[in-house]
Amino acid sequence: MSFNKGAMFGLDARIALAIFGALSVISGAALYSAIQHSKRIALLTDLEEVSKAVQSYLLDTGENIPVLGTTGQDPHLGDLAELVTSSNTSWKGPYVSYAVDGALTSAIAFNKQYNTTISYHYVTAKNNTWGDTTGWTAGYCTLHTSNPCYGWVHMPSTLLSEASKLDEIVDESDGAQNGKFRWQVFGTAPYNAALFYQSTPKL
Repeated sequence: MSFNKGAMFGLDARIALAIFGALSVISGAALYSAIQHSKRIALLTDLEEVSKAVQSYLLDTGENIPVLGTTGQDPHLGDLAELVTSSNTSWKGPYVSYAVDGALTSAIAFNKQYNTTISYHYVTAKNNTWGDTTGWTAGYCTLHTSNPCYGWVHMPSTLLSEASKLDEIVDESDGAQNGKFRWQVFGTAPYNAALFYQSTPKL
């Protein structure tokens, strides 16, 4: 009996190449998944850092960051520029390394890692049910009411497909309308999710 060693070697090589090819696809998918997860963690870390900065401002000054005005949405919008510069005599900042947004001076521009066009904002709302197609205006609140008014670090625009993945990390997928992390369907696809990350109760 004779064997065609060349043919067998060729078959073995093809099998090996097929295995290596399959492994490279799996490795590539795993690497992509890991990169996407690290970007989500980076964004959530940013949101938490802004939240801590707001709390530091409160501890140093004894006051919440000022709101923008008294009409419309203004009573529910905080001035994050206070984290960068302030005339408050008890201020010990800056509390963040970000600059004030050039286009909207009550917001701060972040590190451009997750969406190149968006800055961070600060809104106040109750901890009731709101989000998804029901915007944060359903949570409008008045200070010192029976339902406390919370501060939320707000990112106005990101991929809607990412919102549920971020919610899975923060709140174990409790949905758009509940928990510490929420989102509102807003704007034009694909960046049509407005994100909200609960900071500290307004006192």
